[in-house]
Amino acid sequence: MKLYVPDGTLLVFDVTPPRQYIGAAAYRKDWQEFLDSFNGPITANVTELDIVADQISPTATTAVIGWVVHEHNSFPVDLDTGRADLNSKP
Repeated sequence: MKLYVPDGTLLVFDVTPPRQYIGAAAYRKDWQEFLDSFNGPITANVTELDIVADQISPTATTAVIGWVVHEHNSFPVDLDTGRADLNSKP
């Protein structure tokens, strides 16, 4: 959560209800509840990573009004059970 804006301006839409989380505290609580559902440590492997950035060079005559960051995380889902398929391999 260190990379997210730490205040009430964070807005996140998620797969699980309530689907919309307003503020860092609400999103942190959502993640904590998810992580608490596992027994033991959790590991993650990044198999594909793409980072795209435009060349932005603010000058004295330009101003940055705001930033919009989009993050997408996903995992396979077993459609029969509706549960995450954490054993699938790419």
